[in-house]
Amino acid sequence: MRRETRERQILDAAVEVFGECGYQDSSLEAIADRVGVTRPVLHTHFGTKDALFEACVARAKTELLEVTSAAAALADSP
Repeated sequence: MRRETRERQILDAAVEVFGECGYQDSSLEAIADRVGVTRPVLHTHFGTKDALFEACVARAKTELLEVTSAAAALADSP
């Protein structure tokens, strides 16, 4: 599997687990189980739980900026 694909799967699962359990009660084991990988795979891609959470936030920020930019562009067009 391509690295980008696996990282997207991990981020998708992490967003779900963080959303369901909150940061404190989330574990890398739960995220790994959701993806169907081992905890060392998560460490290979993101290092720590903190780094994985930061990657989730960064992705959400990027998505929000893309959506709001597109909406602003539509609002500005005649």
